[in-house]
Amino acid sequence: MGLVIIECKTKYQAKGKVSRPPTVNNVTIPRVHTHKYLGVQLSFRKSLQAVHYVQDLCLPRLASLRLLENRGLGVGIPVLRMFYISVIRSLIDYAAPIF
Repeated sequence: MGLVIIECKTKYQAKGKVSRPPTVNNVTIPRVHTHKYLGVQLSFRKSLQAVHYVQDLCLPRLASLRLLENRGLGVGIPVLRMFYISVIRSLIDYAAPIF
């Protein structure tokens, strides 16, 4: 596919035991138990850490959305929708492969 693998940046995750670690250009690739992907920690453990991380990013942005709404004195629905899609939903869409 034409991809260039940089051995010093490459790591692998595996569930269970691995009989022989993978190598690239005769360099052994190290195994990691957690990996940061798209800003979220990945692991095989069943935890809600990734969900809480995205939630913690979204909550302050939701507060800004509530300020823009301001119960009748704020902006209209089209502006609120645009703000939500560009600032909040983009985070959720970005992290969706993790979930």
